[in-house]
Amino acid sequence: IGSDHPDRPDEPRDDRERGWRDALEARGLPADQIVRVYWGAAGGREAAGQLLARYPAADAVFVSADQQAIGLIAGLHEAGVAVPARIAVASFDGSPEAAFTVPSLTTAGVPMAAMAEAAVAAVLGNPLATRAFATTLVVRQSCGCAPDT
Repeated sequence: IGSDHPDRPDEPRDDRERGWRDALEARGLPADQIVRVYWGAAGGREAAGQLLARYPAADAVFVSADQQAIGLIAGLHEAGVAVPARIAVASFDGSPEAAFTVPSLTTAGVPMAAMAEAAVAAVLGNPLATRAFATTLVVRQSCGCAPDT
């Protein structure tokens, strides 16, 4: 999970973590196996070592941001852990870079351009009604559920 302060486990949670927890709990799965690292690829690489040390039986991981997932996949590769054969990886953001990891990264994409347009419109005095922006699941090889291409 991305954090500005990974050393503070009581840090307020964001919507990504709440959604992850809610989804696991709705399926009767534990939601207490968390690795907190700094946002970014370096944090993701660090998370690989922590994940393997603390949860050696983990077979799937959801990462808060694509940049972290990119670092996580690199760290798992360096540790000799195969993605997705040994551990599946999925992330959140939908960044263009996600298509270029090996294996390519499954991600929940957010419509950044539409969100930016709405924000600019609000700043320019065109207040919008409360808006929700839908995510789109982009299934690629890192989850182990996409056909090899």
